Amino acid sequence: MTARPPAPPSASPATGEHVAALLSTGLDRYALRRLLGVGGMGEVYQGIHRTIEKEVAIKVLAYEHRQNPSLNERFLEEAKAASRIRHDHVVDITDFGHSPQGCAYFVMEYLEGEDLAHTLKREGALPWGRVQHFALQLLSALQAAHARGIVHRDIKPANCLRCTKHGDPDFIKVLDFGIARISGPDQPGERLTKAGTIMGTAEYMAPEQARGDEVDPRTDLYAVGVMLFEMVTGRLPFESRSSMEILAMHLYTPAPLASSVAPVPVAPEVDALIARALAKEPDERWASAEELAAAVAAIPAGPCAYPAAMPGMGGVTISNPAMTGPPPASSLPPTSAAPYSPSTPSWPGPITNPMAPHTGVSTGSFPPERGPGPGAKVLAVAAAVLGLGAVAGGVYWLTMRGDDSPPDASATAEPTTSPQAKPGPDAPEASPTPPAAAATCPEGMVRVEGGAFFMGTDKQDIAALATARPTHKVRLDAYCIDVDEVTVAKFHECSDRGECRRAFKDAWWPQGSSDEAEWTKSREILSTLCNERLEGHDQHPINCVTWAQARDYCEFRGQRLPTEAEWEYAARGSDGRVFPWGDAKPNHEHANLCNAECGAWRERNGLPPEGMLSSADDGWYGTAPVGSFPLGATQHGLRDVVGNVFEWTDSDFELYEGHPEGLEPREGKVIRGGAFNSAFAMFADPALRFPSDPEAHTHGIGFRCAATPEGS
Repeated sequence: MTARPPAPPSASPATGEHVAALLSTGLDRYALRRLLGVGGMGEVYQGIHRTIEKEVAIKVLAYEHRQNPSLNERFLEEAKAASRIRHDHVVDITDFGHSPQGCAYFVMEYLEGEDLAHTLKREGALPWGRVQHFALQLLSALQAAHARGIVHRDIKPANCLRCTKHGDPDFIKVLDFGIARISGPDQPGERLTKAGTIMGTAEYMAPEQARGDEVDPRTDLYAVGVMLFEMVTGRLPFESRSSMEILAMHLYTPAPLASSVAPVPVAPEVDALIARALAKEPDERWASAEELAAAVAAIPAGPCAYPAAMPGMGGVTISNPAMTGPPPASSLPPTSAAPYSPSTPSWPGPITNPMAPHTGVSTGSFPPERGPGPGAKVLAVAAAVLGLGAVAGGVYWLTMRGDDSPPDASATAEPTTSPQAKPGPDAPEASPTPPAAAATCPEGMVRVEGGAFFMGTDKQDIAALATARPTHKVRLDAYCIDVDEVTVAKFHECSDRGECRRAFKDAWWPQGSSDEAEWTKSREILSTLCNERLEGHDQHPINCVTWAQARDYCEFRGQRLPTEAEWEYAARGSDGRVFPWGDAKPNHEHANLCNAECGAWRERNGLPPEGMLSSADDGWYGTAPVGSFPLGATQHGLRDVVGNVFEWTDSDFELYEGHPEGLEPREGKVIRGGAFNSAFAMFADPALRFPSDPEAHTHGIGFRCAATPEGS
């Protein structure tokens, strides 16, 4: 084991007494010399076998955990996992058991050295030859582990011990299989942690692991990709003081090319290799540790004193140090012939975390779509589960930090300073209150003049917009539409008279393929966000209503639900703005979206983290009173078109004529706009559309009404 250089471990009084007792009495056949370190699971001691006087390192389960059966099991599974591998680059486990005091422990070989994290902190970016040397040893260990059905799940520099062995001062030993996943013919699917539990280290965590999905060897290869990036550049691909933000970035923010941030030149082959390792989709990564090792070894190392072959690599060798040009094409894996271009991460794939609230419409997947790069894989859902949970169907996800705005949103665009920001020269006057022409519309509505506009989008870099393609000309007659979403108070004017069914006090969506217990638990938690059950929410938008309830309310007023074309035109305006309010990227002042308040709410309610649009707090973890975000008003004066709640429309969901090949037809009513739990900038795009089961009544869907102008 190692005498690592961090500060001396501290301990609580109870733990201190426990440590003192162990140092005094030892553990069975082992005398303990000193405490080397303290971690979340326990302590590590330097010890010696009382009979053969062999130095060892002994890991002991923390005193406060000794009465926890599941932690005891997981702790000893670490010993079993590592002992099964028997590899030169995996720390040897020689013994395990329980002390007379009931403390689980296991015994490891004792090694002097430091972990790779301290090496990187001290030395920064490393030359490629040294990166190769570290990577090939690590991949050799993982190849052996994966061959035995073991996925480490916490690969990081701190778990790679650098020591001197076989005359090599940079010899690597992989440590800490304590959260490994073990599977195989004798132990199918055995876990050290419960399904859906998110464990690991945020900075090195693969997207599927962050979601609590099933992991496989490619999960470890993603972590190796992070380490390669860090060793080459001296920094991490994603950095933040918030673990939640880091997880969100792993899920959906494209990693920068190593060459773009490295202090020294990085070969294009290295860029491509790391980019593929960091692909969001496991299918787009290197298929195995052996394949990645071959690619690492094939890139010229330059002058290098390391041996040409690494133990356990089955003949994989480091490139000849004398090579100065690119390796022969035949020496590279076929997939390395061209720079790797990962799929766009702007659209989340399905998540099977049992905490994921699944909802109304069945889900499906888009076929591979050639967008930003080869092999771009687009996964779609029938409707959105955004930020805080289910809205209308299928999945939920962690989110980006607002960096997924459409490409035509210029980084240098002037920020919107008023609802009328940046109108075109022929655009009508915009105002948050109905203009004079709205006199032919009922009170609380605004008139939208008829005409033609191009509905949909032709953007191909945001996969979520696939069902909004292509653009097509639509002509509309003049119509009226509510300035604000229908409030709880307004809805009660109908339900209190018995003309409308009362809004639900619980959230509901079809169970789909989700586990019944988890579906029920999710519904119980998310039902607390239904405004019908909340005092003081009269001016909040009504939610937890079905499509039929929304339709009936509008008919009670002598009106109707808007078509999705009417909704989009009212949200888009006629002046070419990127978002309903202008060109500025969405933030906590434009709309009630998912910011820091979402994470805090989820944590309080025992839900896994999902990320956020920004680290700011817009003040509302659920809905907000209508009109609370005046800077988000549209050209026509509508408020809360984005954020607060999604909105039912009168339209059935149909694919547009000329849609991308392979899209599956969907069923349901179209919902538009974002909600208070939306954490992607793309949800502010007026073209975005989803289908929802019309019987669903969720916390994230409300509505506004439309009408034909009087006298038309």
